[in-house]
Amino acid sequence: MRNNLTYLICFLFVSCLISSCGTEYETSSITGWDYNNPKNGGFQKVPYSEQETGPGLILIEGGTFTMGRVEQDVTYEN
Repeated sequence: MRNNLTYLICFLFVSCLISSCGTEYETSSITGWDYNNPKNGGFQKVPYSEQETGPGLILIEGGTFTMGRVEQDVTYEN
């Protein structure tokens, strides 16, 4: 009985040790690539910092800009 308990404790210890030695890379939820992994080209994850607005300018987030005529006339102007 005591021998079985010793084997069980050793097995649990080794299992915990092996499972804790996983990869240290964080994975992207979009691409599935590991961040900062040299095998993936060193895809870096940097902390987000807001864009600085230049002097005399106002930051307008998002949107699109189309200069000139395009195949799809969004505003229906001729």
